[in-house]
Amino acid sequence: MRHYRIFYLCVMLLIVPLAVAVGQESTTDQESNGEESTEAPAEGGTTGADFGVGLQSIQLDGETWTRLHFFPTVPIGRLRLALDMELFFNNEGEVSAKGWDFSSRDATLDSLSRKIYFVAWNRKQNVTDGDDYFYARLGALDGVTLGDGIVMNNYRNTLDYPVIKQTGLDIAVGNITDMNIGFEGMVGDITDFSRGGGLVGGRLFFSPLGATETPILKNLQFGVFGAYDINQYGGLRDSDGDDYPDGVDRFPNDANYQFDTDGDGVPDSLDPDRDGDNVPEFLDLTDSQEADLESILGPDNVAFDFEQESLFNLEGKQDSFGMVGADVRLPILPFLSLYAQTAMSVDPAQSDDEEQARGFGVSAPGIFLDFLPILSADIGYRYRQGEFRFGYFGENYGGERAVVQEDGSVLTKDSQLTAGTLNGVYGSLSANLYIINVYGSYEYLIPLDGDVEDSISLEARAGVNRERLAQIPVLSNYLAGFSAYYLYENKIRLDFA
Repeated sequence: MRHYRIFYLCVMLLIVPLAVAVGQESTTDQESNGEESTEAPAEGGTTGADFGVGLQSIQLDGETWTRLHFFPTVPIGRLRLALDMELFFNNEGEVSAKGWDFSSRDATLDSLSRKIYFVAWNRKQNVTDGDDYFYARLGALDGVTLGDGIVMNNYRNTLDYPVIKQTGLDIAVGNITDMNIGFEGMVGDITDFSRGGGLVGGRLFFSPLGATETPILKNLQFGVFGAYDINQYGGLRDSDGDDYPDGVDRFPNDANYQFDTDGDGVPDSLDPDRDGDNVPEFLDLTDSQEADLESILGPDNVAFDFEQESLFNLEGKQDSFGMVGADVRLPILPFLSLYAQTAMSVDPAQSDDEEQARGFGVSAPGIFLDFLPILSADIGYRYRQGEFRFGYFGENYGGERAVVQEDGSVLTKDSQLTAGTLNGVYGSLSANLYIINVYGSYEYLIPLDGDVEDSISLEARAGVNRERLAQIPVLSNYLAGFSAYYLYENKIRLDFA
């Protein structure tokens, strides 16, 4: 193990100075100052490189490890490369092979993918709202929104980062012909397809009057979109590949064992007393063998069966869910737009999905104020009927799509949708206060049919702008890792009284 540790350290010592050197060569207006941060790599500025170092304690395979990582972000023209070089140390000073395992094809691919936080060409807004033609980003997705967000709003695949790193794809093609035809699409995690899952989304948009000189109306944009989770169970990790997800598998890193009915740490297949009643079990014996054992040990000292615990198994499980819709946006002024959007649930009948979600929602009229990079605001009227939820594929979707319960069962997110007819208001505000970025949203819906309760959701988060913070070294030492998040949700409940 010692020579592996030396190899890892040598690799890090070679890579980090190289990344810094490349970043310094790419800097045009400002130098990277190398301030310490515990945040993941930012997208970086358009004018120079960014470099950070972090130290954090995480849980890895049930053990506490210290993670040392370096994350340079290097701009090369319109190309941005964000790396994440990491080492895991335990209390004994041993180095984990995680991220440096090249023993097999899958291990090699995982190790290589962990080195790249993201690779991006251009910026998405330059395509969807500007004059550029192409944008792409591979790796970490920190906030993907389709259209005005009725279906997918601020989705990210970094929920379990850095323990689990996902490789997503976000692309946009636009400004084709005078009608400004374009397309934006995303994949939440490319590796999800190997588990039979995969979150995909896309939106086709165009401006029918773009070729005319009609004031205001020439900017009118229509869009059709959809987002679909091919298999929500694909979000359940199965580290040892035995079809029992880590959340229920008593031995998640050993494919030979899954069950431990009495919870004594010994697999059922190796435990003479599987149910912990101090009576050993002898299974798969013939009647004559059972009779002989009873005569030797006594009928109260031997058992020939037991009730094994029930664990959720992924084999053959399939439960997909999606939403489709349409939107229209009319920019009135450079900072003011009007919009309307509608969407409906798509829940195909499947053997593992006993009830289908049926519902739709409308968000119109809406007003969007855009004073970026300083301030943006969104306010509008909302109406929903049936089993529907606004912004269903949101920031926390990765942890919501399939959740292991205390009893070992698994609930998918669509199975928790509840029916009702409600309407109300929604508003959000995003502000860049030079160093601190803040976001808040509020939705209040009241019932129209009397069968459900009011629905209230409040979300707020704050974090630092690392690019601006790096310009103030004194503050950087204290605020580099600052972030805060708050979420309140009063979920709709049916009243059967």
